[in-house]
Amino acid sequence: MSPSQRFQQVNLRREFLRSVGQGMLVAGLGFSTAFDLGLSPALGDEDAQPINFGSSEALVRLMQDTTAEQLLPTLNDKLNAGTKLRELVAAAALANARTFGGEDYIGFHTMMALVPSFQMSQRLPSAEQAMPVFKVLYRNSTRIQEHGGHASEKMHHIAVASESNSSPNGQQLLELVRSKNLAAAEQLFAQIVNSAPTQPDHAFNELLFTVQDHTEVHRIALPYRAWDLIDIVGVENAHTMLRQSVRYCVKAESPNYTQHCKGGRNILPKLIDDYKLLSQPLGTSPVEDSWILSISRQLFSTTPTGAAELVAAALS
Repeated sequence: MSPSQRFQQVNLRREFLRSVGQGMLVAGLGFSTAFDLGLSPALGDEDAQPINFGSSEALVRLMQDTTAEQLLPTLNDKLNAGTKLRELVAAAALANARTFGGEDYIGFHTMMALVPSFQMSQRLPSAEQAMPVFKVLYRNSTRIQEHGGHASEKMHHIAVASESNSSPNGQQLLELVRSKNLAAAEQLFAQIVNSAPTQPDHAFNELLFTVQDHTEVHRIALPYRAWDLIDIVGVENAHTMLRQSVRYCVKAESPNYTQHCKGGRNILPKLIDDYKLLSQPLGTSPVEDSWILSISRQLFSTTPTGAAELVAAALS
């Protein structure tokens, strides 16, 4: 065997052992921890054409391409030159969404911190307003750089198919997510957004069919934080913000995940039907403090199924 053949064989053996090691690591950690650490399988995109954010593109690229050491002085110069703090938050949100696509644990936690940091800034004297925002922007760009910057983007442009579904809806989206069909789920959600492009609440409500399929905390928090950001990034970027949840939910779907969330998937629709929660008006009767205390104690002491039924009965 020649030296080059021996070298190739060693490399193949290393690749095999590395794959085995990665599989053992994920198996040992379990699905939830592996997902949080970004060790679950990567998902391909059906369209590699980049998203362009028009007049915001330059700031978005600045957030993606500027090193952590250069970022804060650069952003401070931007503020001094007249750029609004709100514009920097918007650019950071768009850079985050385009880079991570809702698939990076640190990335989506950073996205979730953008609106709270901006709200905090508005309560401070003008000379101090940038401080809470800059802390989140620094974390955001640091993670983007660790991820590979602009060249490593997960989220790409979606072109709505010429033969679109005439009435795309959330139930159809849920089925595609459950089948782990990323391309079809992304396409359908784009059609949902396109059916009412100036009404992001329509897309958000249809997205909730998928979100409410499980009570896992990140699944629930991500779309609401994305929704809060629409006021900052603009309605024209609502699709980009809400797509993160579609991608997160597809990535999360697996046999272990399905087993873990089957209780909620089965019991909640049943309770909604049994107590007719969608067909009757909301109650207006005030409740006594003693009732709230009693229900609270029962919720802490009962099973998840029992807690769900207690709440359903209270709402009916």
